[in-house]
Amino acid sequence: MKLQKTTWGLVITASFLTTFVYFYEVAGKSQQEVNAAKQRQIFDFTQEDITGLTIERKDEELLKFTKGDNETSPWQMEKPEETPASDPAVSFLLDLLVDGERDRLILARSRELKEYGLEEPLATISVDIEGRSEPHILVLGGENFDGKFIYARVNPDKNKSEEFEIILAPIDFKHALERELEEWQASTKDEE
Repeated sequence: MKLQKTTWGLVITASFLTTFVYFYEVAGKSQQEVNAAKQRQIFDFTQEDITGLTIERKDEELLKFTKGDNETSPWQMEKPEETPASDPAVSFLLDLLVDGERDRLILARSRELKEYGLEEPLATISVDIEGRSEPHILVLGGENFDGKFIYARVNPDKNKSEEFEIILAPIDFKHALERELEEWQASTKDEE
């Protein structure tokens, strides 16, 4: 049985359209999902880029960490005292900073800072990045109405503009920061 030219044309056209739909719908969607996830990320750096971390918690002492060369204890606490840092505690916070995604963006006015818990923030995290003179800053405020997210400002501008952006960040930031000083320090069990 011999197929006619029009039949071959339809077979080739159908194959072409099937291939096009596959790449557009399947392969293209995965790339779109990757791009959408990148847009939802709070910051665009990797853990390898981070050289230091400073945490100012409300009504508590300043915590300062620097990356060291030691493989067993890669993070060193500098303030309030010099000691090896707890790798699990620091790594949990670093994972949130690198992989954390914002839920939504809110435009607010400076007089509304108190409503979002940002007038007296829960904590301010400064992240030092290799090759960058200014740190990335995340200011964490209060929880949202259902307790699933926390209000935050990313890299707040130095000038006191009237309008600014607030994001809803994962509530895990609050959990990561509500640690006693001893939990930030490496125990002898961590070093073994």
